[in-house]
Amino acid sequence: MSYRLRYTGKAAGRLALLPADLVEAVDRGLEALADRPVTLSVPIASPPFPPRGQLYHFEAVDSAGGRWFFTVIFRYSQDETALHILSVTWTDWPDA
Repeated sequence: MSYRLRYTGKAAGRLALLPADLVEAVDRGLEALADRPVTLSVPIASPPFPPRGQLYHFEAVDSAGGRWFFTVIFRYSQDETALHILSVTWTDWPDA
């Protein structure tokens, strides 16, 4: 079963700032989450995070070979057909 992805204004606004060459990789990461949220996420501690939230991490590589680390915070919808994406953050990995 694949869940629908629903974005809060905060998450959508943050994704609008995503570097263009990472959009496809992030879409793939979020699609993977929609397909397998139980196996790809873990419950998060509250506080400081929202109660009943889940945490999902994934990596992506940009066109220059730079590595990026993404964190997604979400909740299941009440009817468990959608994932409410509350927050998406990212950082680039420093060169080793």
